[in-house]
Amino acid sequence: MGCGLSDKPESNKYDYSLEQRVGDLEQLLDKLGISTDITLVMHDWGGPIGMGYAGRHVQAINRLVVLNTAAFPLPSGKHLHWSLRIGRNLPFGVLLIRGLNLMVLGAAYLGFRNSPREIRRCYGAPYNSWRNRISVFRFVQDIPLAPSDRSYPLLKSIEAGLSHFQQIPVLICWGERDFVFDSDFLEEWIRRFPAAEVYRFPNAGHYVMEDSGDAIIPLMQSFLHKHVKRSV
Repeated sequence: MGCGLSDKPESNKYDYSLEQRVGDLEQLLDKLGISTDITLVMHDWGGPIGMGYAGRHVQAINRLVVLNTAAFPLPSGKHLHWSLRIGRNLPFGVLLIRGLNLMVLGAAYLGFRNSPREIRRCYGAPYNSWRNRISVFRFVQDIPLAPSDRSYPLLKSIEAGLSHFQQIPVLICWGERDFVFDSDFLEEWIRRFPAAEVYRFPNAGHYVMEDSGDAIIPLMQSFLHKHVKRSV
């Protein structure tokens, strides 16, 4: 909600929070009648959202595919990237993100490493006004860093629930030139899922599927065919 071509309601009509996002996914899958043999493919905020759902439906999850994301607080000693700190913490962050569109423009510049300019333009196209940038701003505001942040307790709960999935197949495909989810996040995933299949893409950025999709798609297809169904 609020991203791409989806509706972009104001905050008085929609709660832009991690709890709301997890609930959205839960409601969507319930409406579609999808409740078993689920493969979660997660990128960016998809990590906490997807694993938030998974923690509530452990037996429904069959496989995990992880793409430049997290489902835990910042790794030890890690600091939020300066661009996100400015947008999240400073009083004029809303002007930078919703007014000047610096978050979308910055992500389009830093998030891709070998994708054509047209792809970058398309990613930015839905965020062409103050009104249409609300979700970008609210996502940055909702990054949970400390216990006082409203989504932090839920993120800690999601982190604790990761242990439930150590026995299921996990595929990790990682763009190593990500300006936010760097190698420290990758190592944290590997520490938690040492049996995961891991592929690194040295020339891919945050939007790893755009930069290295031609290589990742066959890996994903092979992974899905190899691990067909979880035994219960």
